[in-house]
Amino acid sequence: RRLLVANHLAHTEADMHTDGQWQGIFRLDCLPAQSLQDTIATVKDMCVAEFGAAPKFEISGDVDTSFMYIPSHLDFVFMEMLKNSTRAVALRQQKEKRELGPIELICRRGDSVEVVIADEGGGLPPDQQKKIWMYGYTADNDPHQSFPAS
Repeated sequence: RRLLVANHLAHTEADMHTDGQWQGIFRLDCLPAQSLQDTIATVKDMCVAEFGAAPKFEISGDVDTSFMYIPSHLDFVFMEMLKNSTRAVALRQQKEKRELGPIELICRRGDSVEVVIADEGGGLPPDQQKKIWMYGYTADNDPHQSFPAS
């Protein structure tokens, strides 16, 4: 309901999004690569603040792909995914005392739009993989911190 109300209000407010690129709260030309780039800057700062360094990122594929979507929703998903990826890579780098490869972000356009996030963070153990769809589940030992203290 909240989404419908927000969209209705965006349609009825005269000063909202007058550049012709919006339909209510939906951006007609939402660019996943741009959203990733913006999110990377924030996640890198968070990682540096917690671990003293951040992994590199590479964006490739169909980087000019656009589609109609709600940018704030895309930003939220990317933030959570990149925080998880960055944290896993940073922890593994600390443990193994070596630099790992970059976090790869691959944009793909076919029948749908896909963004692949590939890293060398090690993944989740098989016993935790079944739990990731449970509401509120976290693999983090301290779920109240975005990045645990090193």
